[in-house]
Amino acid sequence: MNNDLVRQITTLIIELVQRKDLDTLPLLEVIALAEKIIKLVQKAPKEPKDERQRIYVGGPLTTSGLMWHNIRNALIAADIIMEKGHIPFVPHLSALWAMSTRKGAQRSEPEWMRWCFDWLDSCDSMLRLPGISSGTDLEQARAEGDNKQVFFDSKSIPTVKKG
Repeated sequence: MNNDLVRQITTLIIELVQRKDLDTLPLLEVIALAEKIIKLVQKAPKEPKDERQRIYVGGPLTTSGLMWHNIRNALIAADIIMEKGHIPFVPHLSALWAMSTRKGAQRSEPEWMRWCFDWLDSCDSMLRLPGISSGTDLEQARAEGDNKQVFFDSKSIPTVKKG
């Protein structure tokens, strides 16, 4: 909502609150004020829709190839996603967390998967990187079950229009 509209609505509400006869104000006057506010809100220009997507980058971590190679592949994909104007989430970086803190190292695979699912649920779509991974298979099934678009190649992710 733009600042001018907020000011207009605020002015109407202040005028109402400052009235001395607020306790006995006729219901029809209150309804008329509410209708003015509704009309102001309806006339407000619509905010442009943000076309950016939060894209979950799913792929093998340790089950297919070298872990550091898989993390690098996920980060390269995240760079492409960002270049296209979207917002990537790279769960592979949890490996650094697991190696860097005692609590991270103590978390079980099911705990990490719950964490991944929570992030996946908050994303708009998923990029499925190649490689064998039962965890990524579960993430893909969840994304598809939630009717999220699953991309299998970063080239197929649309670029956000500027402007």
